[in-house]
Amino acid sequence: ITSKGQVTIPAEVRKHLGVKTHDKIVFVIEPEGTVELKAPRYRSIASLRGAAGSLKKPLSWSEMREISREERLDVYANTKLDFGDALIIASMQQAGSELLYSYDTDFDRIPGITRRSPGSIS
Repeated sequence: ITSKGQVTIPAEVRKHLGVKTHDKIVFVIEPEGTVELKAPRYRSIASLRGAAGSLKKPLSWSEMREISREERLDVYANTKLDFGDALIIASMQQAGSELLYSYDTDFDRIPGITRRSPGSIS
């Protein structure tokens, strides 16, 4: 381990993980205390394209605004989340998404939503 906290990953481990120079890796501390080294499935924001699925038919901007406004208000009123978090949940529900990567533990109390810490991406 260098003075900057950098770690050298042996070539055999890099090959096993399928990582190359400048790729991202994460160290995941498990509840039982073990630490796992993982290569995230989605290595960049761009690689997330299409991960949430797609709509059956395209929506106009006005349709999207109306749906999000109604759902934000409903989520906001029923969950006591702040307005920004309510927007995220309403958007996820509209898209049929159930998995959220966030450090914000407020999402843990939302039924039907599974929150994972960004360090646990696999």
